[in-house]
Amino acid sequence: MRFLINTFKMGLLPILLLSSVAVAECNNAITATTNHLIDNNNGTVGDLITGLTWKKCSEGQNYNSDSNSCDGVAITISWQAALQQAQAVNAGDTGESLGQTNWRVPNIKELSSIVELSCSNPAVNEVVFPATPSSYYWSSSPNPVIGNLAFVVIFYHGNNFFMDKSNIKSVRLVRSGQ
Repeated sequence: MRFLINTFKMGLLPILLLSSVAVAECNNAITATTNHLIDNNNGTVGDLITGLTWKKCSEGQNYNSDSNSCDGVAITISWQAALQQAQAVNAGDTGESLGQTNWRVPNIKELSSIVELSCSNPAVNEVVFPATPSSYYWSSSPNPVIGNLAFVVIFYHGNNFFMDKSNIKSVRLVRSGQ
């Protein structure tokens, strides 16, 4: 019975960790990998290497200009809904457009570029991306062979893999140009 209880607890632990916002555990002995990200102090983050501009907050959260942080809870939606969310934000129908109309779901290479390899839980630079859940985030990149799968990045540890497009995951939007 004790084995079953411990197995049950361990089975729930990853689910609980993936659904919460935690303070990142960073290893200062590892050189930070996201020093190229600059907080624009307007709800966006600039990438000095790629030239991309990221929304500071995950979809569902609101940018708080007084504290330069993110309030609220990140939404979780299907892959198709994530693509539609970007269109709705651009049209001004939902979310925060931050004065722009060219937000989109990032491809897997772009999304992976904001993973902070020296941190976990979440594997993100919390100075520029505060209140990021340690959860799965959609990319716009579909599986090239299996049509019902798309790439995700899991911001608990920063790895990426494929998920069924009907699953519900978080989303962070990006746009080209700063």
